[in-house]
Formats: sequence, C-alpha cells, structure tokens
Amino acid sequence: MKTQQHQPVAESKPDPIEIQAILFGSQLSAMRKSAEFAAAVDDLTGKLTQAQQRRADLLVQEEAALFAHDGDVLSIRAELKACDEAIEIITKQIEGARRRGGDAEKAEQANEAERVGEDLKVHAQTLRAVYARLHKGIEDARAALAETEPVEQLIRAKSARVEALGRRDLAVNELAIRGEVFAGKGSSAGLTGAAARAADRLLLSMLSPGGPLFRLRGD
Repeated sequence: MKTQQHQPVAESKPDPIEIQAILFGSQLSAMRKSAEFAAAVDDLTGKLTQAQQRRADLLVQEEAALFAHDGDVLSIRAELKACDEAIEIITKQIEGARRRGGDAEKAEQANEAERVGEDLKVHAQTLRAVYARLHKGIEDARAALAETEPVEQLIRAKSARVEALGRRDLAVNELAIRGEVFAGKGSSAGLTGAAARAADRLLLSMLSPGGPLFRLRGD
C-alpha cells in the first residue's frame, strides 16, 4: 500500500508592503504634530492603495493557477495572506493616525488660543495706555481753553484802553495770536476706521481757520 504524499505547504514570506507598514508604525509613535499625522495619512493611503492593487493582482494569479495551472497556488495564497495582513495593519494605522492627528490639532488650537490670549492682554494694556494719554490730552486741552478766556478778556479790555488813549499801535489782536499759533495744517494720523477718521477731522477742525476755536469771542 502506497503512502499518500502531501504537497508541502508554502511558507508565508514577509510581504514588502507589510514590512513597510510595520516600520511606519514605529514612526507614527514618534509623531506629535497634526501636520505630521496628516502627511502620514496621505502616505499610508497611498500604501493602502498599492496593497489593495497587489491583492487584486494576486487574486487574478490565483484564478490562473487554479484553472489554467499557471503558477503555484500555495505560494500565491501565502502572498495573499501576507497582503491581507498588510492591508489590515495599514488600515488600523490610518485610523490611529487620523484619531491622534485630531487630538494633536485640538491641542495645538488650545495652545494657540492661549498664546493669542496672552498677546491680547498686552495689546489691551497698550490700548488702555493710549486712551489714557488721549484722555489726558483732551483734559489738558480743556484746561488750557479755560485759561484762554480770562487772558483774552484782559487783552481785549487793555487793547480797547490803549486805543482810547490814542495808541492803537499798542493794541493786541487775540485772534491774530490764535491764527499764528495754529498756523499750518495738522499731519495725517494714518487712520483707517471711519469713526476714527471722523474724530480726527473734528480735532483738526479745532485748529482750522473758521473752526470752533477761531469763533471764540468773549461774551
């Protein structure tokens, strides 16, 4: 009685795509930035496409080996197994990279928000200082305006007196002084906002001939 001989089972050889996927897994563990994970997903998606195409080719080869005796069925199936394992590994890596990339992006956005928040605190302090200076300038202007009134009244009264005494040449015209001091147009403040430009025009009108300060006259 003859002993039935069994065909040796082909050993599963490491698939190049599977090896790449395993090596890439060690790189994923070292990634921290969302951009790195996004690039990894793109790379892995390309590897997945290659593995899926390789699997499709192997299925065609398997069919040819089964029905046309063209090829070693066991070797082809061993490659198919390795290819399936590679596809499973790559698919899990893509899912993990997307998940970790999302977590990294949230962490980066949180860190950015903190940095921007700190910048805003500095800008707010700067704006407070600028508005405080503007407020002081306006209050100083109001105080100076209050000082002009009694002095102008004295000038008008004494100028009228010297004119009455026949010395019109000694009289002083307070409007001429005002025009002399306010001569020249103010430079542009480089403002862009409509409200700020309107306020700037109002301030410049104070220095312009015919403006509020030039219309001042003692009661």
